Amino acid sequence: MKFKSLLIIGLIFAMAFAVGLGAGAEEPRRGGTLTHLATSSPDNLDPQGTVMAISWWVFARMVDTLTARDHNLEIVPHLAESWEMSEDGLTWTFHLRRGVRFHDGTPFNAEAAAFSFNRFVAEALVGILPQLKETVAVDEYTIEMRLTVPAPRFLDDLASAYAGIISPAAVKKYGEDFGIKNMVGTGPFKFYEFIPGDRVTMVRNEEYTWGPAFVKNPGPAHIERIVLKVIPEAMTRVMEFEDRAARGDAVTAMIPPADVLRLKADPDIQTLTTLVSGADILFINTTIWPFDDLRVREALIHAIDTRPVVEYVLEGLAVPAYTFISPTQIDYALAVGPIPPRSGARSILKEHWRCSLRLAGYQVLMGFWFTRRPAGERSLGYWPIQDM
Repeated sequence: MKFKSLLIIGLIFAMAFAVGLGAGAEEPRRGGTLTHLATSSPDNLDPQGTVMAISWWVFARMVDTLTARDHNLEIVPHLAESWEMSEDGLTWTFHLRRGVRFHDGTPFNAEAAAFSFNRFVAEALVGILPQLKETVAVDEYTIEMRLTVPAPRFLDDLASAYAGIISPAAVKKYGEDFGIKNMVGTGPFKFYEFIPGDRVTMVRNEEYTWGPAFVKNPGPAHIERIVLKVIPEAMTRVMEFEDRAARGDAVTAMIPPADVLRLKADPDIQTLTTLVSGADILFINTTIWPFDDLRVREALIHAIDTRPVVEYVLEGLAVPAYTFISPTQIDYALAVGPIPPRSGARSILKEHWRCSLRLAGYQVLMGFWFTRRPAGERSLGYWPIQDM
């Protein structure tokens, strides 16, 4: 079976575009293997034991969630058919879907959901559901989730694959190896193999029929198998993609922006462009010198101009970020928007940078800033900055 190839471009600087190359609106065909060529390997596949995006990419296909986001980012039912919130906002009651089973054959019910969420509270690494205190099974298909304080984004957090329901029996069976030797959820694909640093293989869940109402195919999936192949080196990954595409394989890949224009010229490859969630962010530790000084942090943010990076380095396949939230996420309209243009802004920022550094006790020389630690401790460091 031959497929046109699909290319996912891994470009995330600020709020970036994910670009894909692939088949158009053809009728889906059942069967076949989809191979994704990734830049890095998952550390593990336990939703509660990782924060890696590439791990999420895998386990999101193996778990289901109580709620889901539809194409308009509205919260809709999934494994929970309905829910109510108490007047004080501290107790949520969920009525669960019947007839759902985990990949190991055990039933999904209130006891399983309570186990999964209580384990989440105790062990999860990701920073969602911080208000969740405990989950209690009321009857076989009803749970109560009790919060420490009201949580306006609670239903949205529950739609994250990190909050996906996992099999209590599998967790108990595999112990610390859960997420390495196996990962058991209720999702459309099942764990088959995980070789850290090399590949992950998932196979279709033939019993899956409980996809959310807004999807065209509630299950089973059309694709028989998904393989994530780890190829860290960009040139090797591009060559592998082109080789598989030439053979007619179904393949996606993380491709550097420099190769995008060349690959877009291939008539057998169709480009699909969409914004991805989240942002690529430069983190700094505000508790250590010199970034414990607000004036230095302000100067730093004004010194970095993301526009030429987006235009020239990323070939226009990104947009600058002004917040952690991308336009694909709920509440983006409430987030901080672009800095409004104003006359003389460049000269103001130039002076702000120089003044901020001088006020903080630093010297600006030839496009570098040189520092000396307080209390007479000698230290010379330099960081290149844009030409001001």
